Amino acid sequence: GIVDYAVVAGSIAQEIKQANGDIITSYEVTKMEKTKHGVTIHASSSSSPITATNVITCAGLYSDRVARKAGGNRIPRVIPFRGSYYEMKPEFRNIVKRNIYPV
Repeated sequence: GIVDYAVVAGSIAQEIKQANGDIITSYEVTKMEKTKHGVTIHASSSSSPITATNVITCAGLYSDRVARKAGGNRIPRVIPFRGSYYEMKPEFRNIVKRNIYPV
């Protein structure tokens, strides 16, 4: 089925906040370093670096780049493509019950 990502993200955000976590947006990561206290995250802006025990990133099409900034491998990498959405004619809706993805 199709998932409402805004609802999923809102639910995860609520759980993070309930666990006394912080959610920081619009923070362009330039580098991440492991330290004895956790992870230090540097940004391209004049913001001070952030130190955290645990980090969850949500970078969409940039997730492979953020992973590399954290010391991750170059593979796998994200290959973006344009998606198209169509609705089946009523007489054919009983044939296809799931999404179809181009390969």
